[in-house]
Amino acid sequence: MGAASSDILVTGSRERISAPPAADWWAERLGARIVPRGNYSLATLAEIHGARLVVVLEADRAILHVPAEGIVYFYHPGMARRRINAVRKGLGDPMVDAMGLTVGDRVLDCTLGRGTDAIITAAVVGPEGAVVGVESIPVLAAFSEYGLRIFDTGDAAINDALRRIEVVPADSADYLAAAASRSFDVVYFDPLFHRPVEESSAMAPLRALADSRPLSPESLADARRVASRVVVVKQRRGSPLWETLPPDRMVGSRKSRLEYGVYSPLPGD
Repeated sequence: MGAASSDILVTGSRERISAPPAADWWAERLGARIVPRGNYSLATLAEIHGARLVVVLEADRAILHVPAEGIVYFYHPGMARRRINAVRKGLGDPMVDAMGLTVGDRVLDCTLGRGTDAIITAAVVGPEGAVVGVESIPVLAAFSEYGLRIFDTGDAAINDALRRIEVVPADSADYLAAAASRSFDVVYFDPLFHRPVEESSAMAPLRALADSRPLSPESLADARRVASRVVVVKQRRGSPLWETLPPDRMVGSRKSRLEYGVYSPLPGD
């Protein structure tokens, strides 16, 4: 879901009629207009200014509204803390296993979204490593960048992992095409599933906002050139993607409907 700058407003909540200083960051980041909330509903405010998206700034978070479509979205790291705790206890994580992650690895996440997988990755590779997250939808990239900066998980080490993720607002295909060969140890994709996980209602707004394009053979080939060790693609079991882009091997858990296709780097370079 793209949006021209004229389609985006930044305002405060009713309790904060004037948007707080963070509004300047949002306005610059998205090319958006800062407008006073007044006593208008968000739908009316959007209609007055001819905007589709409204970013409402509260004291400790930002909330994205698409009034005409009933979409409400705010940053949350999802299951990151629970999954990191499982790794700490030696219970493992299928994504970490598929990547073969170790301290110091360089990882490129081509479908950042809200960054849950990138957070687990950053926690495992540590400060010695690097995690770059590419997000093609500008407003989602901004929400993730802002959230990764300020969200408090209640765990200092996990907070540090959030802060170390570099967010790049760009099309991953363009980023990969320009990246040097073998510049990352791991390249990762989490394209939208062909069928959503129905009970995951928290993902519904993100799914509505996200880039719905499937992974292309060209992007996979570039990823295999850029990765020095492995390319990993996350999908739901039974994904048609495995038929069009068959992986070298699969990694998954019997308890999960998710699985990870693993691709070797291209020879040469």
